[in-house]
Amino acid sequence: MNRKFLNYAIFIAVVAIVVGFAVRHSRHMAYLVDSMAGPDREKRVAAAKELVKGEQFMDAITGETVSRKIRIVQALEDWAEKDAVAQAVAFLKDPDKPV
Repeated sequence: MNRKFLNYAIFIAVVAIVVGFAVRHSRHMAYLVDSMAGPDREKRVAAAKELVKGEQFMDAITGETVSRKIRIVQALEDWAEKDAVAQAVAFLKDPDKPV
C-alpha cells in the first residue's frame, strides 16, 4: 500500500475511535440522567453518585425540563450524603429558576 494512503487510513481510524468514544460517553450520560429520573431507587442513587463523583452532575442535567429536574433532585434526596447536599445547593444557582 502506498505510504500516503497508509497515513490516511491511520488518520481515519484514529478519528473513528475518538468519535466512537464521544458517542459512547454521550449515550452513557443520557442513560445516567434517565436512571436518575426513573422509578428504581437504587439506580437513581447509583447514577447520582457516578455523576457527582465525576463532577458532571450539573452539566448532565442542563437543558432538562423542570419536571424532570425535580425527579432528578429526588435522586439526590434519596442519596442524602454531604456530596448530594452540595449538588442540591448548586440548584439554587441554576439559571432555570423555576426549579
